[in-house]
Amino acid sequence: MKLKKGSMSSLAQQVRKSGKGIIVYGAGVIGGVAAPYWLRRCQLDEAVLCYVDADVRKQGTTIPLGSRAVPVRSLNALEEHRGTYILLITVSAFMPVIASLEQIPGTEEAEAYFLPVMLVENAHTPKAGGAVRTSETPLIPKKIHYTWFSGEPIPSSLQACIDSWKRFCPDYEIIRWDTGNYDVSKYQYTKQAYELRKWGFIADVARLDILYQNGGIYLDVDVELIRNMDELLYQPAFCGVEKWGTVNMGGGSGACPQNPVIKAMLDNRKDEPFVHGDQALNLTTCGYYETFPLVREGLEINNTTQEIAGGMMTVYASEYFQPFDYMSGEIRLTPNTFSIHHFSGTWLGPEAAEKRAETRRNYRELLGRLEESI
Repeated sequence: MKLKKGSMSSLAQQVRKSGKGIIVYGAGVIGGVAAPYWLRRCQLDEAVLCYVDADVRKQGTTIPLGSRAVPVRSLNALEEHRGTYILLITVSAFMPVIASLEQIPGTEEAEAYFLPVMLVENAHTPKAGGAVRTSETPLIPKKIHYTWFSGEPIPSSLQACIDSWKRFCPDYEIIRWDTGNYDVSKYQYTKQAYELRKWGFIADVARLDILYQNGGIYLDVDVELIRNMDELLYQPAFCGVEKWGTVNMGGGSGACPQNPVIKAMLDNRKDEPFVHGDQALNLTTCGYYETFPLVREGLEINNTTQEIAGGMMTVYASEYFQPFDYMSGEIRLTPNTFSIHHFSGTWLGPEAAEKRAETRRNYRELLGRLEESI
């Protein structure tokens, strides 16, 4: 494949210049949430021929794109459309993807662009900052919530993160939620995830419930604080995005009790099963479920700080809580950074974890291989 360097604008120029269509590889959270936003913004939605994904569970589904429902097909579509497409790869663990795609006839002449690379490199552009303050008095209580459902001892690397909370927020109440004080059978999703020992997935729903009922700040146990969080308390609710612009509540989020946006996020997924009727597990990541309710409230997936839902929620750019990304392995701190979400990925299986690690090891090498697009 011809691996190309450039932005979505340069991809748009190449599509119009060549007359080719676009095939999007990957129907995960970046492909299903971030890619449609950027394709519409660059007026490329009509140029998309289809999505392709190696996951048979996604094949036969569709991705909403403007007024269209774009089909997700098997990799055979690449051979069928040979010579007529430009690839837009949306998978962050892309090194194994490149290797598999290069085995498909016809891909040797295909141009390929990498949306996660574009978005990560753009995330390093300095932005104006500061915490939003909509009240003269604190609205969010001084509580830090975290979950630990396995019952196992907390590893030292994660305990070091918790210790950073105590160091920078010594007057906050730190509350551990586990089976002793949280009812995992409250929702079908959390009950099934607990029964299957998928601890990280329980937190995806439980943290929304905990924030709605109690208010406060929620942090995953792999979040390291690097400064005090008092500035964030003077607003109804907040969360942050990853470098691709999708929401990640685990990296740092907070709310006053009974916040309506948190309720909408919880309502969006509280009836979802973790085990589908065919016994397949619902491994859709939290970014998918957490981003769409905020898009309905006006969120643009462009990694900027935005007040949405009539000021009831502030969504902060990635530099605030997620300056690290697991694709490049780079941490870019700014004066706006409160914390570092280390993305320990304890919920990943061994194969997925190795794909992430392989891409991280080879990220700079890939950047050196990219050709100028225009």
